[in-house]
Amino acid sequence: MFRKRRYLRKRCARTTGLALGLGLCIATAMGQTAPSGGPANATSRSSYTAEPVAPDDRVDDLPVEARGIEIEEKIGQSLPLDANFRNTEGESVRLGDLFDGELPVILTFNYSSCPMLCSLQLNALFQSIKKLPFDVGDQYRMITVGLDPKETPDTAKTTKEKFLGGFADDKRELAAAGWTFLTGREDAIKAAADAAGVRYRYLEKTKEYVHPASLIFVSPKGIITQYYHGIHYEPEVLGNSIFQAGAGEHGVSIGFLLACFRIGERPEYAKMSENIMRYGAIGFVLLLLVAFGTWQVMRSREARQE
Repeated sequence: MFRKRRYLRKRCARTTGLALGLGLCIATAMGQTAPSGGPANATSRSSYTAEPVAPDDRVDDLPVEARGIEIEEKIGQSLPLDANFRNTEGESVRLGDLFDGELPVILTFNYSSCPMLCSLQLNALFQSIKKLPFDVGDQYRMITVGLDPKETPDTAKTTKEKFLGGFADDKRELAAAGWTFLTGREDAIKAAADAAGVRYRYLEKTKEYVHPASLIFVSPKGIITQYYHGIHYEPEVLGNSIFQAGAGEHGVSIGFLLACFRIGERPEYAKMSENIMRYGAIGFVLLLLVAFGTWQVMRSREARQE
């Protein structure tokens, strides 16, 4: 009797486990197939250091919003040093004035009202540079160019101060001088982005810029030396890239390219998602009922046999 009862309990447990497992699979599938029209999405491609993407793994049918958003690497080419911008104090700044011939530069393209990717990228960069054994403003500089020509110096200043607040008190002043946020006219922004190979686009429907995330390492003379794609930066790799840029040495690109964009709702995706959630929920409930019913039958049989 004991063996039979233990067998029945095991069988019931397996049935319940199967129902819960299938339910979790349905829930996972619902999450993976949910429409991508709400929050920001990301597209990626492998860098030179990653394994080649198999033909079957390539995404050819990208949304229109994401097509052409990439980095055309231009290692060895110069930035437009004559381009004029404004710093966070509203002062006119020539891009070349930020290259003193001694310190290498980390260049990024972002904008303060970016819904997600810019914050992720700059936060990741900030966390990594804090772990370096040398300081921004001392052995290297950073320049963040705002992609939005409507962004004001005051807005850029607010963004800059948010990051400066995370530096230690004895390093904050040095960081303030070493990390420059620039705003400017569309022609100046486009000239800098084109020279760096940054392909971006403004979406009128969502009032946002579709853009890639990448760190661009530049020599003290304004020559591009390396790219570090993505939003995860290893401090050791970051430090080596800074030293290479300082020496004017060209490096191999690192990481995966990410692009942030928001797509509009599509009726076919909304209908598909609605059906998946409806039938998935019904299926999950039925599986739980079956599991509960099986458990009740097993208990009744045990009670009768005792």
